[in-house]
Amino acid sequence: MPPIPEVPKERFIFTYNLIALGSAAYGDRLIRIKSTSKFGVWNGKQKKWMYKTQPDGTATARLSEAVYKNIMLSQLHPDTEFSICAIPTDSSVEETILLDNYENFSLDLAGGSRKHGHFLFTRRKEEKGTVGQFYFPPEKSAMGRINYGSISLSESKALFCLDNAKILVVPDLKLTNNRPDDDYENEYGTGDAHGKINSSLLVELLDGIATDNDKVPVQFRLSIPGSESVRGIWGKGTIAPLPANKMNGYDLILPESCFKTFKPPMGANNFARVNLAVLGEAQERKASGGTQIWSWFPIDIIEAEVIPPVRSECRKIVEAINVGNIYELIKLFKPERDLAELVDVNLVDKWFNELREVWASGSPEDETDDHAEPYAPVLNLILENDKARILERHPYVLGSIQRSLKKKWTRLAINGATHFNSYMAMPDDALPDMTFSCKHLRGGKHITFRYPVRHWGDIQIWDCVKKAENDSYQGVFFVSHVTFGGTGELNEAPYGQGGDFDGDYGDAIDAGKLPLVAGEVQKWQDDPDSYARPKVIKAPKSPIQDTLVQVALRSMDNLTGLVASQIMHAQAKGLTNIVIPDGSGRTVLEVLSQALQDEVDRFKNDLARDTKALALVGEILNEGATKPLWQTDYKNKEAYLSRFMNVGAETIDPDPISHMIREVNSHWKDVAEKIEKPLPLNSEKFRNLFGKNPIANNLVSQEQIDFARRQQGQYYRRLIEAIAVSNKDESSAISRLMKHVKEVRKDLEDRLKKSQLSEDESQRKLLSWATAYWWVAHNERPTIDHALGKASFPFLLFPDIIAEQLLRERYDFSIYGFQHDKLPSIRERLPITQKVNAVLLGTHSFIERRSSVPDLDSKGRVVMVNPAGWIALRLSGIDFIDNDGTVYAFVRDGQIFTIAGVLLLDRLLEPDQFVYLRKDGSLRTSYERPHQKVKRVVEKEDTVSVKLKDGLRWVNAGIAVRNSTSIEYGQVINAEIISTFRQSKGTWSLDTVNVSVIGASQKWYIIMPTNAYPISISEGEYEARLSVSVIQILDKDGAMVDRLLVSGTLSGSDSLINLGVLANRCEALTLGISVRARLKYNPSDFREILFSPF
Repeated sequence: MPPIPEVPKERFIFTYNLIALGSAAYGDRLIRIKSTSKFGVWNGKQKKWMYKTQPDGTATARLSEAVYKNIMLSQLHPDTEFSICAIPTDSSVEETILLDNYENFSLDLAGGSRKHGHFLFTRRKEEKGTVGQFYFPPEKSAMGRINYGSISLSESKALFCLDNAKILVVPDLKLTNNRPDDDYENEYGTGDAHGKINSSLLVELLDGIATDNDKVPVQFRLSIPGSESVRGIWGKGTIAPLPANKMNGYDLILPESCFKTFKPPMGANNFARVNLAVLGEAQERKASGGTQIWSWFPIDIIEAEVIPPVRSECRKIVEAINVGNIYELIKLFKPERDLAELVDVNLVDKWFNELREVWASGSPEDETDDHAEPYAPVLNLILENDKARILERHPYVLGSIQRSLKKKWTRLAINGATHFNSYMAMPDDALPDMTFSCKHLRGGKHITFRYPVRHWGDIQIWDCVKKAENDSYQGVFFVSHVTFGGTGELNEAPYGQGGDFDGDYGDAIDAGKLPLVAGEVQKWQDDPDSYARPKVIKAPKSPIQDTLVQVALRSMDNLTGLVASQIMHAQAKGLTNIVIPDGSGRTVLEVLSQALQDEVDRFKNDLARDTKALALVGEILNEGATKPLWQTDYKNKEAYLSRFMNVGAETIDPDPISHMIREVNSHWKDVAEKIEKPLPLNSEKFRNLFGKNPIANNLVSQEQIDFARRQQGQYYRRLIEAIAVSNKDESSAISRLMKHVKEVRKDLEDRLKKSQLSEDESQRKLLSWATAYWWVAHNERPTIDHALGKASFPFLLFPDIIAEQLLRERYDFSIYGFQHDKLPSIRERLPITQKVNAVLLGTHSFIERRSSVPDLDSKGRVVMVNPAGWIALRLSGIDFIDNDGTVYAFVRDGQIFTIAGVLLLDRLLEPDQFVYLRKDGSLRTSYERPHQKVKRVVEKEDTVSVKLKDGLRWVNAGIAVRNSTSIEYGQVINAEIISTFRQSKGTWSLDTVNVSVIGASQKWYIIMPTNAYPISISEGEYEARLSVSVIQILDKDGAMVDRLLVSGTLSGSDSLINLGVLANRCEALTLGISVRARLKYNPSDFREILFSPF
C-alpha cells in the first residue's frame, strides 16, 4: 500500500468540554457536550486542498475550512479524521470523478450543505472502511448515508450523553390512508416520527434554551456509536414530555419510525450510553403569507384585505424616511417582544435566541422572518442609547439600516403585511377531521396552511377546538395524522397538507381577520364538484438503488424551487387548468403539484421524474406567456436598495403578486437620499468611543489587541465563507455566523468566570476586551465589501457594553417654549447666562402640529397626482381608469383614445409616460412621474414634554424637538442648562434653553406614588424584580384612564409589594415581562422611587 501523503494535522481538530450536570433527577447520568469540529476542505474540481487553489469560475463554494458546533459525528467518532469535498453546485450525475477518493479520504456522508456541493469524506484506515457503513443495512446504505447523514452533521442547540438510557421502542401506528386503524392501541400517544420523553429529562435538555421548559416539545437527534462489530443507530423526530409516572421508568418512548438506520429491538432497551441533541424547541412564531398563498385569490380580495395593511406599513416607512433620521428608521425594526423577558440570560443570548431564531419555512419562494436583517434588532438596542448621536454616520449602522429597509420593502411586496401564527405540529388522532387544538389561539374557524403549498387546496379552513390536556403545551398545535398529512389516495376530505410530525410547522390565522379570504377557501371546501383539487399522492418510501457517488450527485439535482416557480408562472398567466396533451387528462397544475411533492420526497425515494409531462408543461408555459417580471427580479440585490422592484404593467402582469408589488413601488423611497453619507471607519467621531490610544493609556494590553485582531480576521473569513456558501440566501448564513459570534462572547465570559475575579474586576476586564475589539475594528481596513464587513464584529459581540459606553457620553438638546413665567424659583434669574445644574423629567403630552398626510379617496385608497394636482390614471386591460374603475380612455389598434373616441395619442405610452385627468375633466399625457396626493392637516401628536425639578416638585419647562430621542417618557436625567444666545440679535432668549446632559452608565426612571399606592419601602437602595399590571386611575380631568402599576419583590424577599404607577408611555417596563432593576428611594431628594433596569 503506498504511503499516505502528509496532511496538516491542524486541519482536523476536535475540541470537547464535558460537563457533568449532576441534576437532582439524573445525577451524573447526563453529560453536556460542547464541541467544535473543524474540517479541511478539498476542491473536488481542481483536486487540491482548497487553500491551495484559486477561483476557477465554477459554482464552487470556496471554503478553506468548515466549522461545525455540537454535531453528533464528532462525539460518535472522535478519533476519526474527516474532511469536506466541495464540488460545483451545478454538477451532473455523470460527473462522478468530482467525488473521487483523495489522500485516503473516501465519500462517506452528506448533510444539509449538500445543496452547496459539500460532502463529508472519511479517512480510511486499513482495518476498516468509512464510518457511514456502520449504520445502514447494505440495501439502504447509499441512500441512507446521503439522505440521513444530516442526523450526525446537524448543529444542535445542546448536545448530551445519557448513560444507562432506558428506551422503549413501540410499533408505528397502523395507518390506512393516514388514518389510524380502529384496532390499534396507542397507549403513549406516539405518532409518525413522534415520541415521548420523561419531563424531568426534558427540563435538563432545555436548560438555558427555553424558559417554559416543562411543556415544550423539541426536535431531537439520537445516536449510538457503530463499529465493525456493533450496529450503530441514528434517530430523529420530535418528542413531547410526559410525567415520570406515565413513562413507566423509561427515559424515552420512541416509535420505530424515529430510527432511520439499523433499528433497536422492539420493546424495552437499556443502552450503556446514547447521545441526545436538541435541534430546536417548539416556539410560537410568526409567518408571512407569500406568493404561494396570495397568488390563488382574486385581485378584489387582495385589494380589500391584503393591500390595506401593506399600505399602512409602507406609510410608516415613508414617514420615518422623510424624517431623515436613522434613530427613527431603526425603530421600524424594534423587536415586538421586550428583551427583558429573558432577564437571567446574558444580553448576547437574549437578542440571538429570542429575536433572531431564523427558521426555514420549507417554502422555496418565501422566507419568513421579521422583515429585518438578522442584526437589526440588536442595532436598535444600541442606537436607543446613542443620545449623543456618535454613530449617526457609522458605515455599519447606515449599511445595516439600508439593507434592512430593502428586506422590509421586499417582504411587503412579496409577502404582504399580514402575519400568521406558526406552531410545531404534534399528533392527536382523537381530534375530529379538519380540527386542531392550540393553547395560543381562540376557538373557532382558522385559515391554515403549511409550506410548501402545492396548490390552492393546501389552504384550508380548520376549527380550533379547546382541549385541556393539549392546552398546557407551549408553541405547538395538535392535529390528526389525516388532517395534517393526508395522502391524496382517496381524493376526498380531509385531503391533508402533506405534513408530518418530525418538526414541521403549520400556520394559522383567525378566519375573522380575513373574512373574504376565508370565504373563498370555504367555497373551495364546500363545493368540491366545482373546485376539484389536484390529486397529489405522497409516495411510500423506497430505497434508491445507486452507487454512493451517484446518490450523492443526484441529491444536488433538486428542482423544488423551479417547480414552485413554474406553479406561480402558470397561475399568474391563467394556465393552470390547461390539459397537457399526453392522454392522461391531467392539467398543468396537477402535473406541477405532484412534481413539487415528488421533489420534496426525492431524497427518500427512488422516484423517477415524469419528464415527458414536465416537458409538455414547459412548452405550455413558454407558448402561453412569459413569466411575471417580478419572478426574475425579486432576488436582485438592487431591488428596493437603489431602485424599486421591476414589475409588469397591469395589462402585462395582472396577477395578485404583481398587483402587490405595484402598490409597494408607488410608496418606495430611496433612503440614501434622505440620510447622511457614511464617514470612514477610522473617523474620530466614533473610533475613540472607548478612549484614545488604548495601549498608551493602559486601557488594554498589546496581547488583547493582537488576540482581537486574530479573532476579527477569523470572523471576516467566516463572513466571506458564509456568503460564498449561501449565494443569495444570506440571512440564514449570517444567522449561522452570529452563532459563531455568540460562542466567542460566551467563551470570553466563561474564561472571566474561571479567573476568580470579583464581579467589578470582571466587568472592567470585559470592558477592556470590548475596547480592544472596537479599536481593532476601527483602525484596520476591512477585507470584504459587505455591510457586516464594516466593523460589525464588536457591534455583535458587545452590544450591551457599547450601549453602556454610549450612555456615558455627554449630549445636547434644546427645550422650546420654555415656560419662564411658571418657574418662580428661577424667573428672576432669567436669562440663564451661565450653565446651572438641573434635574429633568420626560413626560408625555400632546401638541398640535401641521403636517402633510396622504389625501386618500373615500375608500381609503392612495390617489396619485402630478405637481399640478392632475390625477394619474392606471391602465387596466385596455382601459385607463381611476380608483373607482371609471373609464376615461382606452387603447385600440396601438393608439389611445378618450372615452368620447377622440385620439389622445397616436401610439402606446412609453414606460415613463402617464395619462392624467385634469381638474376640468380633460386628459393629457405627461412624462411627469406621479406622487401621492397629500393634504395639510393639524393633528395632535405625541410629544415629549420636559419637567424641571424645583425642590421636590416637578414644574413644566417646555417641549423637546419633534422626533427627539434625547429624553424618554418617565426618564430622569442630570443636566446643565443655559439660555440660548441669539447671535443675530446679540441677546439671550427667554423661550429656548439649551440642555447639556451629563453622561451616566445607566438610565433612571420614576415610579410615581398615588393615594391608592403610596410609597411602601424605606429609604435606601435595593435590587428588585419588577413587573407591571394594568389598573385604572382618575386623570387630572376626572376621567378613568388605564395606567401601569409597578410591583416588585426586593432581593432577599418573596413578598410582592406595590410601588406606584409608571409614568405615562414609559417603555422601561413591559406588560407581562419581569425585569431585574435597581431601586433608589431618598425622600429628601425625590418624592418618587427611581429605578434602573439591569
